Amino acid sequence: MTMFSAPQAAAASCPQDSLDPGPEPSAVCQAGPARRPHGSDWLDQIFATRAALSHGVVYRAVRDVEREIGCQTLELEVRRRGFHPLRTDRHFVIVCDSRPLQVIC
Repeated sequence: MTMFSAPQAAAASCPQDSLDPGPEPSAVCQAGPARRPHGSDWLDQIFATRAALSHGVVYRAVRDVEREIGCQTLELEVRRRGFHPLRTDRHFVIVCDSRPLQVIC
């Protein structure tokens, strides 16, 4: 069994880091570290979740919404889609269904 140290393992997985020029580096190597979605990407990601796509409920922290896109942007997008937004002191609760909603209490 061959053991690699951390630098050798990285070189073996990314051609640009190896001594052998080999084929062109893959897009994965050129992309660098994964970036965190923000702005419209972050908003799109909310509505691409399994819960949203299956007419379920999506929760997001108010502080995250304020940091990433702003509360007004979220509200406008939720209304545009015909969904139902609710807000507590700490969370947005989005009912991803355009059918009528009845609040019991």
